[in-house]
Amino acid sequence: MEMMTKKCTGAGGLRFATDDGVPMRSNRRRSSLSAFSLLEMMVVVSIVGITAALAAPAMMSSIANRRAGEATHSVVRIGARARSLSIGFGRAHVLRFTEASAAPGGNFGTLELWRGRFDRCSANTWPTIITGACSASADCVESLDMGYYAHTSNQVRLTLDGATAGSICFQPNGDMFFSGAGGLWGTTPPAGTDAITFQVERLSGGSTAGVNRFVVFPFGGTPRILR
Repeated sequence: MEMMTKKCTGAGGLRFATDDGVPMRSNRRRSSLSAFSLLEMMVVVSIVGITAALAAPAMMSSIANRRAGEATHSVVRIGARARSLSIGFGRAHVLRFTEASAAPGGNFGTLELWRGRFDRCSANTWPTIITGACSASADCVESLDMGYYAHTSNQVRLTLDGATAGSICFQPNGDMFFSGAGGLWGTTPPAGTDAITFQVERLSGGSTAGVNRFVVFPFGGTPRILR
């Protein structure tokens, strides 16, 4: 039987028949339609770059706000943990605040949780317990450094209302005491208020940005965020 080859023209270009009569379409037109020119690719890349540049500040601000919120909840968490551990271990626990921070560029505040040896705050010799670095002492339970929450030019700073340093002591019976720079324990917080108040600030380039957050430690109560 003699085999025949046909050639016909359709909407898609040239079509050739194989030896068994099945048509075969040319790929030339399809390849030319699916290609991108260099100019088109450059335009797309430029649009993506401009969009990213416009969105970057808003993204950085959102990340900084989220980190400030995380830091605020961490202050509440470590305060609640101090109260819980004092009851669980039957020993007084001290939450010490200092302005120092391991982060470069400034003092952003640090909270350290230390475990005493006796149940009453005044019965413990804290200067011999709270000594050296927290990471090197078995008496130090946890350290919360605000420098951890820094991101690019944004930082988080923790301050204690009415004092540059201070300690809060929790007893197993639920009592809470405060010690300022003088080192004496008392049931009266600074400035005659009814609670110890910490402020969490978000900084951008060293200046306050966004909304400040406050964490209160009421005497006889659990710490909470002041809204």
